[in-house]
Amino acid sequence: MRLTRVRGSRSGPAWVAVSLAVVFAPGIAASIAGFGLHWEQVVFASPFVLMLVRASTMGVFVGPEEIWIRSWWWNKRIRLERVRCLEIDGYSGSLNRGSQSPLDPLYRYCRMLVLTIGDGEREYPETICSRKVARRIQDAVLAAQPEITLLSGEHGSPLGKRRRH
Repeated sequence: MRLTRVRGSRSGPAWVAVSLAVVFAPGIAASIAGFGLHWEQVVFASPFVLMLVRASTMGVFVGPEEIWIRSWWWNKRIRLERVRCLEIDGYSGSLNRGSQSPLDPLYRYCRMLVLTIGDGEREYPETICSRKVARRIQDAVLAAQPEITLLSGEHGSPLGKRRRH
């Protein structure tokens, strides 16, 4: 079975990794230029390199039978036959401490995937993306499994209503 990455679904993690690398790279380079290369500099720089490598493999992948979410710390494969509802909702995760305030710019302008699997809704804040990319994810999932119910997703949920992954 072939999974295809939804175009743009790794942009959020890539921006985070590149931003951190850009912030710390000049300091690391100046340290190497001034003192030569030492193991401490390699140890300090290696997490940024690993973040860049991991960000390049992240995203949402959709195939005919499953959706695969690759995040910073884990990979989650979900059989599409188990998914009852799909919702694209405002971002509510670690970057905004779970805020669902309409004043929060991450909640207003960024989206994440919410799936109803069995009896419970599960949020996937790792899928943070723009509305445009969220529409692509939605279209890819619905093309693979048209029986999935699409929810509006513009309302948010009460705190604690959903399980996070």
